[in-house]
This record gives sequence, C-alpha cells and structure tokens, in this order.
Amino acid sequence: MLAPQAARRVEQRLRDPGVGAGRAFPQLTGREDDVLDEICRGHSTTEIAGRLGLSDKTVRNYTSAVLTKLQVRDRAALVALARDAGYPRD
Repeated sequence: MLAPQAARRVEQRLRDPGVGAGRAFPQLTGREDDVLDEICRGHSTTEIAGRLGLSDKTVRNYTSAVLTKLQVRDRAALVALARDAGYPRD
C-alpha cells in the first residue's frame, strides 16, 4: 500500500525513468525549474514572464509552487537554497 502521492510518483518513474534525473530538485517540473533558474539570475516576475512567454500570474503561480515544494518561506531563502545546489544553471 502506498499513499496516493507516493503512488503517483512511482507510476511517473515507471513511465519515464528519466524524469527529474540529474536535477538538483527532481520534485520540480521542468517549467518550475526554469522559473527557479530565472529567479536565481535576479529576474523579476515580469522579466521572467517575458523571457519564458508566460503571464505574470502564471510566473507567480510557478514561484508559489516552487516555494511550497522546496519548503522555503520567501524568494531570498529560495535563492540561497538554489545557489547552494548550483543555480543558476549554465
């Protein structure tokens, strides 16, 4: 027996074992990882939206998801954590 969230992760790994492999934060989606990288480069929400072709609201939603998944309170703590993990990416 697995919790529903754990079962979904196992199912995802079975379907695509490469998902999240080799990334510092495999729990993030690809787009969340992109937003995190842009945050670490010092870009504002509006700048990130323009660079990734998203709306400001969508970037704020992704940022909120990243903060929650990585269990940090704000962007400053997020950047500190991510920089220790090798962000921004080259």
